[in-house]
Amino acid sequence: MTTLTPLKAARRTGDSDRGAVIPDLPLPELLSYLDLYLDLQPSLPGPTQATTNDDGKPFLLQNEGTFPDPPPGWTFGTLGVVAGIGSWARKNGFFDDAKPVLEALANRRVYIIDTSGTNRSETAGSHVATLAREGILRPALENAWKIQTNANEEDVQRVLRRWLLRFNPAYFRDFLSLRATYPRSFSPLFDAYFMPDYDPSLVSSARAAAQHINTQAYHAADGTGDTKRQNKQTILSSLESTLYDCDDGPELIARISVQVGRLTGADFPPDAQEFFDRTTAGELTLEEARNLLVAYMRLRGTASDDQTAESEPQTSGEGASPEQGESEPVAEAADAESSDASSGASSSSPTDLDDAISDLP
Repeated sequence: MTTLTPLKAARRTGDSDRGAVIPDLPLPELLSYLDLYLDLQPSLPGPTQATTNDDGKPFLLQNEGTFPDPPPGWTFGTLGVVAGIGSWARKNGFFDDAKPVLEALANRRVYIIDTSGTNRSETAGSHVATLAREGILRPALENAWKIQTNANEEDVQRVLRRWLLRFNPAYFRDFLSLRATYPRSFSPLFDAYFMPDYDPSLVSSARAAAQHINTQAYHAADGTGDTKRQNKQTILSSLESTLYDCDDGPELIARISVQVGRLTGADFPPDAQEFFDRTTAGELTLEEARNLLVAYMRLRGTASDDQTAESEPQTSGEGASPEQGESEPVAEAADAESSDASSGASSSSPTDLDDAISDLP
């Protein structure tokens, strides 16, 4: 059942283990799934196609997945298969044929069978197919290794996978609780999560406010290189603690305006006004306003409006290296925020904001 055969999504999961994704589909949908697999066969590596490792041993390309564009191994299951097939369909003009298959995979139970004995089942929702169709899912999965946090890698992958599968407020709170810094490829992911519940103009306004906070934290942070990045994270963590200490929306806006103003003296941009007004008027709950700010203020590389294009690694998570990381905006170019593919840089724990900024020029 877990062998690497052409008509089944499978991959190598360990030195001697293999896993397979078995969708629980009714016969008509299962036939459509298999028909689509026949269409994508020419894009797959041959069963004997291999590369040579550094130690001189061959590595079969199908070990990374018998489906197209496989993302990192920790995504294997509904997320990985839908993301891979969706990416292939976008590139090759097969999305009309792929859409019903992706919808079926996203909405039906899927079994992940592994020779190691770590079997599981999972269900997702239509949003997973939508994220794949819009080209949002795979870049987010591919760049998850760039998340910088004190949490260990397995915890990051677990909470991110759970949130992406369900896309609900409870799991989003768990995800934000990591107090991490996210790559810029997560911006459209956050947009897709917030847009169904809020006006696009409100989301854009919240993003503008949050990016201003990120920018001022960068400019206020003392030092260079790793020291400057660490000081920036200390300031952001302190500001985030302020958000969680507030009792209502008006207090949140008042305190964040004062605290951010102390950093550099810069005013919030006019685009932030709608978010401020609607939060103060009580149109957003305290948790809603806080989640919008925290998500967008933790996006890396927002210290300048003049941003350079993000460079995305083109290999799967197992092969991606930190040297392939994203380029930073002009304001941060001298101190590009590099990250380690397995653990990432550390986020500082929250401190009092007055202490965090007391030594700043």
